[in-house]
Amino acid sequence: MTRRWFTSALCALALLAPGSLGAASAAEGGGTPLRVMTRNLYLGADLAPVLAATTPQGLVAAVTAVWA
Repeated sequence: MTRRWFTSALCALALLAPGSLGAASAAEGGGTPLRVMTRNLYLGADLAPVLAATTPQGLVAAVTAVWA
């Protein structure tokens, strides 16, 4: 039980530590600005029939209808 707890605590610390280090360096400022590029991937179709399909055959039929 203690070994499992120790392993869990160590994994949590390993996951949380890099985030806190990055926040400290970002607070100092003076770095280069971060540039982000986004793309609009809107399909222009109603995807509700695809998401509402309950069988594999219904899924194929819905995707075919949306794609057409």
